[in-house]
Amino acid sequence: MKNFKFLFVAILGLFMTVGSLSAQSKDNKLSVVVFDVEIDCGGCKSKIEKNLPFEKGVKEFEVSLENKTVQVKYRSDKTNEENLRQAIEKLGYKTTVKKEKAS
Repeated sequence: MKNFKFLFVAILGLFMTVGSLSAQSKDNKLSVVVFDVEIDCGGCKSKIEKNLPFEKGVKEFEVSLENKTVQVKYRSDKTNEENLRQAIEKLGYKTTVKKEKAS
């Protein structure tokens, strides 16, 4: 019985370690891009906020009507800047990558 408990604890520890390494691996693939987007109203902002989460690889984003920007944190193993830019343009907004990167 003691051997079974030891084996169970050892296997549980192994799974926890592998899961932790997997989560770290995913975090290492996160990138951030900021787009200048020609938006001018709350409806534009809302349209982007409703559609952008459905894009593959998008983890977080922020739409700023005041600055006319969309900042996106995404998994670089799932998508890239060009795919995200095209996704925003499909919604009807002219988009360019902002030259200065997000902090």
